[in-house]
Amino acid sequence: MQILWTDLAAKDLQHIENYIKQDNPLAAIDVVLSIIDTVETLILNNTYIGKSGRVYGTREFIVPDYQSYIIIYRVHDNKLEVIRILHGARKWPPDN
Repeated sequence: MQILWTDLAAKDLQHIENYIKQDNPLAAIDVVLSIIDTVETLILNNTYIGKSGRVYGTREFIVPDYQSYIIIYRVHDNKLEVIRILHGARKWPPDN
């Protein structure tokens, strides 16, 4: 199964790293690597591990080591698409 990261998910990772890096550069790297590892191992090997998402057709999984972060993804056409990586305090889905 192929993993696809949306542009928004990639930007989310960069934002998370930049925000944490202000106070602790090593922690920033650790958080981002933990999120990536969660996607590449835990979710990829157990695609339905996350709960049904708030947006139809998506799933949501809380990062085990950093439970403030939620990975929002969907599985289709033998692909795991990472849609967003959000802090639990952020509103999801956004109001349109």
